[in-house]
Parts: sequence; structure tokens; C-alpha cells
Amino acid sequence: MTGEQHRISVYRYGLLAPLDWADDCEEELRRMTALWNRLVEIEHAHRAQVRALTAADEAVAAAEAEVATRNDKVTTLYDRRAALRKEARARIKTTDLDEEIAQAKRDRREANTIAREARRRVRAGAKDKLAALNDQRKVLVKTRASRAGSTGATTMRCAPTTIAPAAQR
Repeated sequence: MTGEQHRISVYRYGLLAPLDWADDCEEELRRMTALWNRLVEIEHAHRAQVRALTAADEAVAAAEAEVATRNDKVTTLYDRRAALRKEARARIKTTDLDEEIAQAKRDRREANTIAREARRRVRAGAKDKLAALNDQRKVLVKTRASRAGSTGATTMRCAPTTIAPAAQR
């Protein structure tokens, strides 16, 4: 290397603190986060109620049990193939096992289709109960949003933030 000098530039990226950020902005963010978390809880509870409604049917329960059995079989076959490869300490050909895995996956896909159709039949027969659950969820969402002091939209009551010019940094 000769006596040349090189210039190295290092850039640092990031956000600066807003200039006009007040406590009310922090509080608004907390309220929005709390509202979002509560809405997620309401949605999870609603989905659990719908699942419980469909799982109460015998055909759905039997189809779901069959899906679980098929999932266990696929997992067992994958584990067996992994054990064979681990024992050989190499990726060995497991053609017979691969064919068995492919067939088990096709069986699992078929069982999933049967379970999905069973759930659809139950939901079609329970439209009134599902509509009542949906109405209950909507009421919960509206009351929670009104109690949060927000309409549910992410509206900041704070002034828009400005970033200091480079000369002031």
C-alpha cells in the first residue's frame, strides 16, 4: 500500500425524538394499544366460541380425530426418516419411506377436506347461533371502542411531529 489516504464515511440512521411530543401523545398511544389488545381478545374469544359450536357435532369431532391421527402418522414417518439419516450420518435414500410419507400426506389432505366439509355443514345448520355470536361480538367491539375514548380508528389527538433540521441536531 502506498502513502495514499482514504476517506471513510460512517452513517448512522435512526429516528430523532419528536420536538412537540407531549404526555397526551403517549397516553393516546397507550389507549390505542390497549384497544387493539382488547379487540384481539374479543376476536380470539369469538373464534373459540365458533369452534366450540362446531366441535360439539359428532361428525366434526370424528373428522377432527381422524385429522389428528393422520398428522401423528406423518410426524412419525418424518421422525423415522430423520432417525435413519442420523444413524447413517448422511442423507441416504429412503425411497420406500418417502412413498409412504407421500401417501400419508395425501391421506391427511383427504381427511382435512372431510373435516372442512363437516364443519361447513354444521355452520350452515347453525346460522342463527352464529349470527347471535357475531352480533354479540359486534356489540363488544363497539362498547370497547367507545370506552377507549376512540372510534376504533387510529387518530392521534396530538399535533403532527416535526423533525429538527440537520443544523439543530
